[in-house]
Amino acid sequence: MRGLVLLLLAGGLIWAVLFLFPSSEDPTQGPTGNVGIEANVPPKQPIQGQPATNETKPAQEPKEQAKPQVNAPVESPVKQSSGFSVPIGQADMIELGALLAHGSSQNVLDWLQNSNHILDADMEWAMASFAAMLANDRTTARDRAQKISSEDALPTRVRWVLQRLLSGNMESPWPVTLVGGNPIEVGLLMRTAVIEADNLAKQRLDPPAAERLTWAFVGELNAPWPAHFESLKQWRTILDQVQARYRFSPKGEWPSEQVVVQPGDSLALIRKRYIAAFPNRLINTGLIARVNAIDDDLIHPDQVLRIPTAKVTMLVDLDAHWLLYFHDGQVVAAYPVGIGAEGDETILGDFTIGEKQVEPTWFRRDGPPIVFGEKENPLGTRYMTWFQDGQKTHYGFHGTWEPETIGGNESQGCIRMFNHDVEEFFELVPQGASFHVQP
Repeated sequence: MRGLVLLLLAGGLIWAVLFLFPSSEDPTQGPTGNVGIEANVPPKQPIQGQPATNETKPAQEPKEQAKPQVNAPVESPVKQSSGFSVPIGQADMIELGALLAHGSSQNVLDWLQNSNHILDADMEWAMASFAAMLANDRTTARDRAQKISSEDALPTRVRWVLQRLLSGNMESPWPVTLVGGNPIEVGLLMRTAVIEADNLAKQRLDPPAAERLTWAFVGELNAPWPAHFESLKQWRTILDQVQARYRFSPKGEWPSEQVVVQPGDSLALIRKRYIAAFPNRLINTGLIARVNAIDDDLIHPDQVLRIPTAKVTMLVDLDAHWLLYFHDGQVVAAYPVGIGAEGDETILGDFTIGEKQVEPTWFRRDGPPIVFGEKENPLGTRYMTWFQDGQKTHYGFHGTWEPETIGGNESQGCIRMFNHDVEEFFELVPQGASFHVQP
């Protein structure tokens, strides 16, 4: 995985933040006020970590401790006023970050109970407050948050997440300054993004829900822990619901050009006229049909169609075994994939989509072609060739007759997809669209 994060140095890390919580002694009162960071739209680039050092905290045997309490973490010594915290080893940070992103409330509390206080007291209370939010217990979350000692107690991102969740304000845009951070911060942000996306989707607030899901998907593929396959599947379910009402709906508020259907028109003719008017844009009839809710290419004169103007790109992450499909940097669809076996590894780099084939013939490297329908043909129902630097490669996206291989490393280097997924993907991707394959 990319983006290994900056380890807290042996001398400690300075947490420089503004005041998080009110001075009220009432434990039911949550943090208030402005977080003091610029509001903007979420980033459209992968979440990047800071450079890692070679320094790690030596492993320690956990001390004999009582069973973790649900209502409070272990009490830790009060952090000194200097603002320095206990150094945290790389593996510890990654483990906790992954639990924050994917684990349960009890998982986080168990980690705190058995961590030998490698976090300072304020960070322990912050993590315990977040754990209570995962259990939908806002009162306990506020009680724990009140234990945080002072205005310089937490890093900005941690403070922002707690204030966001405790206030319940999910609709305002995320600040661009939230990009990056250590694994604990990345885990907090990813889980918060998913929580917000789920709630926004239930309210049919689809554009902000789609942005939060983009944070989550891209963040997971670039996190320092192995991608959590089951979480990605769960997020895809939310994504499909959101984008069916947003980017794949003619009523969605997405950038487009309008065209009026003329007598004798077909989607192919409309695409041809559109490309003649805008030669630098990429579009295909399948995408036009999908976003306009057209079945069987049935259109009629004077019908107004919308042509999406968003740039289509894709990202394949080999470690995660997932493919993301983007419109202008927003994740619109996501698919699990299979990749190359050992000795036939999938190649890395930047590519474009070339020829697209329905019911493809398999042109083997060491034998005669095998047509679609023959048992030896492994390509499934669709095939899309990869081009690199203008040259055709031996690689492509294709379906499979072995669905159990999705998520594994069993192909000859191509990217395998479920047949129903590759058929959908085939219709969404125009020839010439670019994509990146990362390790």
